[in-house]
Amino acid sequence: MDIRDLPILRPLLKARYQYRFRTPRGMGAWYGEFPSFEAAAAAAPPGASIGYDTNGTETLYDDWFFIDAKDYPALFWLEKLLQPGARIFDFGGHVGHTCLAYRKLLSKGQTLNWEVYDVATVVAEGTRRVATQSLERLSFTTDFSRASGADVLHAAGSLQYEQRPLPQMLASLPQKPRFLIINRTPTVPDAEIVTLQNIGPAYCPYRIDARSALPDGLRALGYEQIASWEVAEGRDRLPYSDRGRNVTWLGWCFQLT
Repeated sequence: MDIRDLPILRPLLKARYQYRFRTPRGMGAWYGEFPSFEAAAAAAPPGASIGYDTNGTETLYDDWFFIDAKDYPALFWLEKLLQPGARIFDFGGHVGHTCLAYRKLLSKGQTLNWEVYDVATVVAEGTRRVATQSLERLSFTTDFSRASGADVLHAAGSLQYEQRPLPQMLASLPQKPRFLIINRTPTVPDAEIVTLQNIGPAYCPYRIDARSALPDGLRALGYEQIASWEVAEGRDRLPYSDRGRNVTWLGWCFQLT
């Protein structure tokens, strides 16, 4: 049994956890279950910044972005599916760390046209880096409609911060991306959970999907699942949540039929 489940200790440990969550030491932690993104945001500490479109988020991964086992399923499918000159729409690709790292490992990497979709603060910084570092075939946008007609939509560890489910967003496009490579998405067995995450510069509402929600929604749009995998990050738990005891990180590859 987890010590956090012991009735005599649970209230004390939960209070200590809540206090830590609201400090810099709580960076990366989750807290609470909420009925909506708005309710989760309202639970942040008074005066805290809400969401990724906040000063400080644009450099958040500069010192600790690295490629490891969690990336290799996505790299495998990118290598297998992409043709020279293909266009990748990178959902939540931040300032281009993934693009620059993956290009070095993909045989067609230097020919790929990589467009990152992110919030305005991050896009401004990414655009500045492209200009000052003369980075080629890398661009940034805040406009999701740019995903229309992309060869691949790639999303790694980003869908959980978007209030709109991906199938709903894709349904609005004139031409859907041919392939979807989705990696590092947290899921639970049953109904979705909305929680709150401390990301350091801000607090972000955070959706943990029901395990079948994304595949079912994409199949309804005409996508066929080619592959799925459990990410090397493994399993996690939303602290002090009965429904969030079994959070599993998953990835998928889909093709438009």
